[in-house]
Amino acid sequence: MPEEKFLPWSESCFVCGDANPFGLRIRFVNRGEDVIVRTTVNPHFEGYPGRVHGGVVTALLDETIGWACSVKAHKLLYTVEIKVKFRSPVPGGEEILVRGWCSELHRRFAKGKGQIEDRNGKVMVSAEGVYFPVPEGEEERIIPLMKMPGRPAQPGDY
Repeated sequence: MPEEKFLPWSESCFVCGDANPFGLRIRFVNRGEDVIVRTTVNPHFEGYPGRVHGGVVTALLDETIGWACSVKAHKLLYTVEIKVKFRSPVPGGEEILVRGWCSELHRRFAKGKGQIEDRNGKVMVSAEGVYFPVPEGEEERIIPLMKMPGRPAQPGDY
């Protein structure tokens, strides 16, 4: 099994921010070619009872796929486009696995895919997206604002 390595997070991000009182507070893990998250989404993020809001589901997939592409590219990327296919509801309060991987890496962009599975491995939601590098000079400004366990983030942490 490939080694697992935590990826950086920020304070304010809705998905990973540890100081965002309204966020998910997710920690992304790089495992080989994949970025993974095992989590249980709080039911207060449900739109209808028993269904995590589609925007929250999309945000989870977007961040996971984006990190997978950033890891493969060795630079921070941002979302240009994401397409999501909802196959079945994602229930709040139950453990899920979110997995993303970079499917194509080009000089000017990356494409990635991801999915959310229930605890039995059934794919509930899948997505694919396109990601561009952050503008020149932005990575150097962003990275010191991010965190790793016990220290600030630095280039090479992804």
